Amino acid sequence: MEKKAFTLVEMLIVVAIVGIMAFVAFSAFSVARRQAQRDIAIDSVVTTLRGQQSSVKSGRLEEEEGSNLCKGMLFSVEEPYVQLVTAPYVAVGDVAADYCDLDERDVSDFLGAEGFRVDSIDRFGGEADSFLILFKPPFARMLISDSTFAPLQPIGTQTVQEVIVRIGLENDDEVRAFRIDTSSGLTERFNENEEESPNALTPSRSNLTIQSTNTIPVSVQNVSP
Repeated sequence: MEKKAFTLVEMLIVVAIVGIMAFVAFSAFSVARRQAQRDIAIDSVVTTLRGQQSSVKSGRLEEEEGSNLCKGMLFSVEEPYVQLVTAPYVAVGDVAADYCDLDERDVSDFLGAEGFRVDSIDRFGGEADSFLILFKPPFARMLISDSTFAPLQPIGTQTVQEVIVRIGLENDDEVRAFRIDTSSGLTERFNENEEESPNALTPSRSNLTIQSTNTIPVSVQNVSP
């Protein structure tokens, strides 16, 4: 019996179907890959920030001079988007007088993720171009200010006690968000599409000034852990 061969039309149809399936599979893979990259970037930032916080939360101070450091992170909507910040902690006896010496600060690049950007920063309910957070030993008190390291105006009591940072990939509009609750010291990822938690954030209790060695104070928000 004579075998019937495929016609040219049939072969073209098969090739077209295979091409469509490959295109769909590749598109789905690309979407999944970029979603994974976003998750890796924001998880790396949040994990590093929590690590900075826990590393100074020992409950005691080292006796050796220079061994106690304030640690934190610097966020900006312009490059470099995220940097690590350390500054010597200076004990002055009275807890209210100790400070982080920003004149001797050390700023280094964040290497935990690549190809991401800081899309926006909401600081106490308003947009900000930059944001600095430091944790002061020995109990990781949260100190918040602008990122300029320049003299600032005192920060008054804020109604909204949280900072939201949105992170996305370069040349991509989709973002992931995490928030820092300045009343409790909690840092967590969250879905902005979900309804707001019924537990209202409580206002901070006081303000603290980070002083530099130059006599000019840098005012920041102080929040107990």
